[in-house]
Amino acid sequence: MINNSLLATPNVVKVLFKLLDLDEPVYISGLLDVVSNQNRLKDLLNSLESANLVSMSNRDPVRRSRKVSLTEKGKQVAELLKQAEDLIND
Repeated sequence: MINNSLLATPNVVKVLFKLLDLDEPVYISGLLDVVSNQNRLKDLLNSLESANLVSMSNRDPVRRSRKVSLTEKGKQVAELLKQAEDLIND
């Protein structure tokens, strides 16, 4: 079960939606348009990884960065949240 406070964390849903829309691994820096503070973004991604909603690759030695993508569970959660948002906005 997902910790309720995680979904209430600012920008969590936006990050999940962006990863769902991209549908491919993205460098963490590619999410800075959603969460502009890199330290906050990393903390948020670590929380999502702990909840098994995202997966982060090992550091790329050339770019010194990591890629992040939704896990299967993360995709399911993001899709359900998107459906709920669509129902609310109808």
